[in-house]
Amino acid sequence: MMKEGFVDKLFDLSGHRAVVIGGAGGLGSYMAEGLAVAGATVAVASRNLENCKATAQAITEATGRIAYAFSVDATSEESIKKLAKDAAAEMGGTVDILVNSQGVNLGCKTMDYPVDVFAKTMDINVTGVMTCCKVFAADMKELGWGRIVNISSVTGISCPPPGAFNWAYPTSKAALNHLTEVLGVEFAPYGIRVNGIGPSLTPTELVRKHMEEDPEGLKKYLAGIPTHSLAVAEDCVGPCIFLCSEAANNVVGQTIYPDGGQTR
Repeated sequence: MMKEGFVDKLFDLSGHRAVVIGGAGGLGSYMAEGLAVAGATVAVASRNLENCKATAQAITEATGRIAYAFSVDATSEESIKKLAKDAAAEMGGTVDILVNSQGVNLGCKTMDYPVDVFAKTMDINVTGVMTCCKVFAADMKELGWGRIVNISSVTGISCPPPGAFNWAYPTSKAALNHLTEVLGVEFAPYGIRVNGIGPSLTPTELVRKHMEEDPEGLKKYLAGIPTHSLAVAEDCVGPCIFLCSEAANNVVGQTIYPDGGQTR
């Protein structure tokens, strides 16, 4: 039989310190709030410090737990190192939970897709995430415990129909999925678990913009989902808490897909 209180402790993040990069809005802000509710001390970080401050304040008001805000350029290793150092100093200890929710989807028509736009997307969505994992994992290794959650997309495993998406975004998410798998294996001996979440299309501010620009592409996309519906940001909160908890201690390099059956 299980020890008394075993289940209660599984998802309790009390005593842990989490940084959510890309946490100023969209999926990141929901996951940051969810981690705070689960007991973690939370910081949100992005390029826009004012937005981060507003999100941190909202989390504090909603949960009664102080949340922190930092600015970061997630494509700059020096900026990421500064974030890790500053967050540890402000939050009272080493950051042992990292959520990489940053990313871009720079839409361009397929046959005219600029190489520089493709490169920029890969730099932010893949190389930047790798750098964040590298920097924060170095400190987690010293602790002997850590959790990293990379936010991918269902498009990284299920190719969207022609015209529904651009070239770079699905390609970057497919690369991110494999990066998550590779780092999961590499970091596992140090007590660090690296996993991912791949939601289907979620109507964040970024996605709404693309929906308005390409309604036909949206119709094509929804046709391939059994529920014929978009995801909601809350869909990622439960998986995020799970992957950051002791309940995921034996989960390594996996990506969970709250996608309405799209990747069935």
